Amino acid sequence: MEDLEKVYEVTSEEVREFLASRPELVDLLLEARRHFERQFGADVVVRLRFPIRFPEDEEQDLFASIQSSFDVDTTHEKVNKFWDEWFGDASGRPEAHSLIISTDFIGDSA
Repeated sequence: MEDLEKVYEVTSEEVREFLASRPELVDLLLEARRHFERQFGADVVVRLRFPIRFPEDEEQDLFASIQSSFDVDTTHEKVNKFWDEWFGDASGRPEAHSLIISTDFIGDSA
């Protein structure tokens, strides 16, 4: 977990507990980091958070939210490359089933 918190922004204690019970997901996220960096740059911020939950939800999903300062088209292109080059295959692994990759737009990079 310590290595993970060096390269991801962990948003709550609930997320820490979720990841502590899923070391295989931690390993996947550590592996994913270089792929995020390849597409979005070495200083990319990726927040690990939960979506809003509804009481009837039994499964918990974790969002890895890429904080993108690129425009919408460029971000979309980079996410597609991330999928094509790595996550398309990695998402089929059992430890990836509770992980959702998303983007948050934080403004222009210009």
